[in-house]
Amino acid sequence: MTSKSYRKGYRFEKEVQKWLEKEGWFVVRQGKSKFPDLIAIRKLMSGNGFRVVFIECKYNKKPSREEIMKAKELEEKYGIQFEFCIKKKGDRDFNFYGPEELDGEDEE
Repeated sequence: MTSKSYRKGYRFEKEVQKWLEKEGWFVVRQGKSKFPDLIAIRKLMSGNGFRVVFIECKYNKKPSREEIMKAKELEEKYGIQFEFCIKKKGDRDFNFYGPEELDGEDEE
């Protein structure tokens, strides 16, 4: 049996995945709470190459300091873009933040 928190997180990940797919992205969701939750890929407008974004979804909480540091490490090591997608309870919309935007913020 899965926890209520896991189910809420799963539903939020699927919501973000659907939105990205509507925006023209190919999205892979990693199951079982793997980091990152989503890998989004889209062909560049110029037709030469692809844009890859790793996305960690957070419903009603901020990423931990460890997650932020891991995201920065992945950006530096692989040259990919990393985003945290955060939605607060009761909000209709979600927002994307890079690890540098969250680094230094106090955790709740």
